[in-house]
Amino acid sequence: MDKIELLSRLLVEQGFVPNSFEDIERGFRIRLSQNSYIDVMESGITLLYIAKSIPCAVAQEYRERIRDNLNRLTALNIVAGIELLSDGCYLALLRKLNSRIMLNELNNHDLTNLYREYINTLKVLPLITGISGISRAQS
Repeated sequence: MDKIELLSRLLVEQGFVPNSFEDIERGFRIRLSQNSYIDVMESGITLLYIAKSIPCAVAQEYRERIRDNLNRLTALNIVAGIELLSDGCYLALLRKLNSRIMLNELNNHDLTNLYREYINTLKVLPLITGISGISRAQS
C-alpha cells in the first residue's frame, strides 16, 4: 500500500472524506471540497485552507469583521481574507498547523490532531460571518 492509499484510509477512519489527492510542489494536496483542502509538505508542514461561499454584497462587512478580529485570528494562527473571483465571493481561512504530519511516519495520532484542528478552524467562521452553527429554530 503506497502512502497516498494509506493516508486516504486513515483519513476516512478519522472522519475526513477526501475528494482527491493532487501533487503540488514539495508535497501533496488533499482536496476536501471544491474550495477546501489540506496541503501536506514533505517537510511535515501542514496548511489548512477553507473557503466558504458568501454573498458578494456582504464582502466589505466581512472584511471589516476580519480587521476587528485580527488579534484574535493572529492568536489562533489564522490568516483570513475575502476572495473576489469570477464565480463568486469567498471567505477564506488559511492556517499553518503547529503539529507536523510526516509522510514516512503516518499515524492515527497525527490525523486525529489534524481533524481536531480542522474542526477548530471551522469554528472561527461564525466570528466573521456572525452566523452560528445553531439555527434560530433550535435556540
